[in-house]
Amino acid sequence: MMGMLLYRTPGPLRLLLVGKRDQVESYLLRSVESDPNFAEARLDLAQFYQETGRPGQARIQAQAILALPDPSPRRVGMQKYRSAAEALLKTLPGQ
Repeated sequence: MMGMLLYRTPGPLRLLLVGKRDQVESYLLRSVESDPNFAEARLDLAQFYQETGRPGQARIQAQAILALPDPSPRRVGMQKYRSAAEALLKTLPGQ
């Protein structure tokens, strides 16, 4: 969450947050590392990579979402992330 807040918050308002924009990737990576099945964090990371010109890394994260096992009852809404990952893959070059 902190990674996306730092990434999406406009510069002047970012001064109110603890952290810097160059920490976005670190926060997102730590989130994915702490729970590899956290589809929302993987999608945020994939979108971050896409927006920062790293389509190969974005593709890896989107494909990881599609490869996640069937969701447990606590992972409600997983289809939303799978659909978003499929849509993202279609926008990446080389597909």
